Formats: sequence, structure tokens, C-alpha cells
Amino acid sequence: LKNLKWMDEETKKAALVKLNSMKFIVGYPDELLNDSIIIEEYKGVYDQFVDENLFESDMKIRRWFWHRELKKYRKPEDRHDWRKSTSVAIVNAFYSPLSNTIILPAGILQGVFFNKKNTESINYGAIGTIIGHEITHGFDDQGSQFNYNGDLEDWWTVQTKHTFQQKKDLIVKQYSKFVEPLTGLHLNGNNTQGENIADNGGVILSYRAAFADNNFEK
Repeated sequence: LKNLKWMDEETKKAALVKLNSMKFIVGYPDELLNDSIIIEEYKGVYDQFVDENLFESDMKIRRWFWHRELKKYRKPEDRHDWRKSTSVAIVNAFYSPLSNTIILPAGILQGVFFNKKNTESINYGAIGTIIGHEITHGFDDQGSQFNYNGDLEDWWTVQTKHTFQQKKDLIVKQYSKFVEPLTGLHLNGNNTQGENIADNGGVILSYRAAFADNNFEK
């Protein structure tokens, strides 16, 4: 961000505040290992089971779950609620603009994405690119509409926003030129612009982070 020439100082200052305010949930939330919290969260589930009737049990549990969710309506929302990040087994990563939080579940911190036995270049190229991808989401066509606290705010100056739009249009044009060989259909760069911006940003950030690491083995 500090080296961007197309972003003016006012927007850059706000962007750095947002970047430094980003929170990370890595692996799983601490609450997941607290038995008392988990028991309290699901204390009503066991009452829903019907002996030797899987279908009826499933329906009652689903009904209980949705009744619990409906009770939350019109109540203040905790944007950092640990229950929103408990899918620890999923092989994916997420950025939440409403809480300015990056979530890296345990499921993606293994295999081809990350392994302490891998060379640093492989880990940087895999999980490093994914982390960079999610960070970039905080400043793409959607994430840029939210401030450091996750509030909807127009914090970009008019000039920077105009320049960003021009650069974004170039990404859209570039990806719209890609053709799927079997069908001959063109990709729709408008539909994937956020992911395309994040993909490019992820590779760049991972590359720069690797070479900024004094212990990085080329």
C-alpha cells in the first residue's frame, strides 16, 4: 500500500488503518475447546432426539435450530461472534468485510496448501498466496466499500476511486478475453472481477512477503 502510486495519501492513510486493523482467526476459535461454552450452546439439541426415528430427529433438530436463530432477529449483532467461524474442517479461506476479519480454517492449513515439511517457496506459493488473496479482498470492488471497523463507508477520495475504476476495468477486459476451449465461451470478467483482483493481489503479496523474509530459501 505504501508504494502504490495511483492511490493518494488520504486514501492510503485510511487503507493502512484498515490493513492494520484486520483480525485473523487461524485454525479454530478458542471457544471451540471450551466445553462449558459448547454445552451451553447446544444444550437444547439432545431434547430433540426421537428414539429409533432418524427422520423425525433430524426435522426436530432443524426446527430447534431455526427457532434459535429467529430469536436473534432485531437484536444487536456481534460481528466477531465465534460461532460464525466454526467450520474448521472446510478447505477454504474467507474474508468478512463486516468484521474486517480473515478466517483460515484448520482444513486448509494442511496438505498441498501448508506443510511444515514443505520448502518455504511451496508454502509461500500456496498458503501465502491464499492469505494474500484474502487480504486483497479487503480492498477490492466489494471490500473497499467498508472501513476498518466493517461499517459501510465511502472512504476513498474521488480521484483515487476514479483511478481504481480504470484499473479495475482493465482487469475485467483482460479476463473477458479468456476462452473456454471446449465450448468456445468467453469468461465474464464483470462477474469475477473481485476474485480476479484478489488472485492477482495474492500472488504479488506472497512473492513480496517471501523476499522480505530474511530466512527465505530461494
